[in-house]
Amino acid sequence: MTGKSLLTAIVCALCVATVLQAGATKQSDDRAKLDLSKLKVTGPYTHKNLSMYLIHGDSHDSTDYATLTEAMAKRRVTIRETDEETISELLISYTGSDPLFLQEGDRITGGNQDRILVTSLVVPPQSKNIKVPTMCIERDRWSEGTNGKFFESTDNKALAPKSVRSAAKGEKSQGKVWKEVENSKAQYARFFLRRMGGKVYAGSSSLNTELDAPEARKISDTATRSLGGVLKNNLDSLGVAIVMDGRIEEVNIYPGHRLLAKLYPRIVQSYAVDAAVSDVPKKKTVLPKPADIMKFMTTSRDVKTKRTEKVLPGNHLTVSCYKDGHVMFDTEYAHAIVHRQWMSPMKATRN
Repeated sequence: MTGKSLLTAIVCALCVATVLQAGATKQSDDRAKLDLSKLKVTGPYTHKNLSMYLIHGDSHDSTDYATLTEAMAKRRVTIRETDEETISELLISYTGSDPLFLQEGDRITGGNQDRILVTSLVVPPQSKNIKVPTMCIERDRWSEGTNGKFFESTDNKALAPKSVRSAAKGEKSQGKVWKEVENSKAQYARFFLRRMGGKVYAGSSSLNTELDAPEARKISDTATRSLGGVLKNNLDSLGVAIVMDGRIEEVNIYPGHRLLAKLYPRIVQSYAVDAAVSDVPKKKTVLPKPADIMKFMTTSRDVKTKRTEKVLPGNHLTVSCYKDGHVMFDTEYAHAIVHRQWMSPMKATRN
């Protein structure tokens, strides 16, 4: 090869590398900015008073994230109390080869107290003793369970209810989490007793007691069978909006369909119990149109407070609280959004 030919080859290689890098940067930028104008909403897909709407997009991250339930089932992850044994943190070790996606509201049982994960985040492969933020959902216990300092997955894979997740992630208040746990437990117990002929589950202050009860699992499983199939013919979907009693409760958008497909059933399960327990008068409800879901996501709101915090190495959480009570959460991993979430204001709890 002549000197001129070699120079030409080098220049061509640099041009190709520049184009590839620009393409990769653009994809990362697109994911980081999450252009809502390129999204489309379909639905509703309804089961009783619970409706799901799918969010569709052209840009998908094909990363095969592992979820906590998968990793625990395959014994690729361990979660245990820290040496300091604080409520607000646990240690996680992960031996898998794919990134591990932890979903906010994941419930775990064991250790000194049952916990939930406060925020969504990504744990890199082959991580050891990483501290993750948690909050307690079992107020009255502080002693080792059957697995000592270690935790395991719950029987019902449903996430914690919205009220508990909002108190943990948005308000960062352990006291508010305990209050919402007590409210939820009381509502579930009354429902099981009065409407289903079940019993009031006593003897534990853990939220898991009610959510893992046979009645709750039956409700969750029924809703999942009814609504679970909507993803099969919507392979371009990457997010879901949840409507209960005609009210938009929250919207979740993920990097791509593969991760949504793993988390979608658990989101359905989470809302299924609250939808069944809802004491809204049973009358014909006018459901939002897809355009209403888009408006929910794109409406410009006055910011009350905004904070960005480093959760783990490479993970940042931005919480935007608006004056009208809505909250938006952005979880970024490696400078790209891996979970964007909107929550509507919480309704007043009925006694």
